[in-house]
Amino acid sequence: MREGSYAQIEPGMPIVGRDGEPIGSVDEVLVDEGSGIFVGLTVRIGRNVHPRQLRGELIDRLHEGTVYADAVGDELDNYQTPEERHHEAEAAFEAASQ
Repeated sequence: MREGSYAQIEPGMPIVGRDGEPIGSVDEVLVDEGSGIFVGLTVRIGRNVHPRQLRGELIDRLHEGTVYADAVGDELDNYQTPEERHHEAEAAFEAASQ
């Protein structure tokens, strides 16, 4: 990150893509629980839309309360909550056991 600190990013802050277009707003700051290392952000892109993930290495800077990303909205990753990942793993295990 060229400007600002990950510790200053807060939910609700707007996120702008490298094309200058709004991507969405910060939903959650993702930090690895074991190491405490910043991983990225979940991005709220609209009402009733599942959040997307913006990887930490794609965050360019934080300036005057706005997060600037080296990505555009279509490049964001799908985000699965820990609960969703757990349910998916359980379903895969059950399918493999049959």
